[in-house]
Amino acid sequence: AIVRIKAFSVNYADVTIRWGLYESAIKYVGYPICPGFDFAGVVERVGPGASVQDGDTVVGITFFGAYSERVLVPCHQLFAVPKGMSIAQAAALPSVSGTALHALALAGLWPSLPASRNRAVLVHSAAGGVGS
Repeated sequence: AIVRIKAFSVNYADVTIRWGLYESAIKYVGYPICPGFDFAGVVERVGPGASVQDGDTVVGITFFGAYSERVLVPCHQLFAVPKGMSIAQAAALPSVSGTALHALALAGLWPSLPASRNRAVLVHSAAGGVGS
């Protein structure tokens, strides 16, 4: 799908790209590079059998390029903007929520809760998008 970007987020990974330290940016794209992973916008064009339609307002994630006016991204990386959420809020959601879910999965707390409910989670160094 081609999505006209209305908002994008700035994550720590984007900063490391700008510093020239993000390994996959160096390996798979090279420099110059357009940073950006998370975005929200409006679908402008899709191919046949797509899960989204022209005009849909979506939030998505891509490997680089979200700091653009438009991005070409597979439809399975696009989701409807949740009701009551602004475009800007939606654009800030994908990477940080995925990181938080990954941390919960590593702790054995997602996708299903452990048998014991007597577990505590300590969140330290809670700063930036993931911790706030």
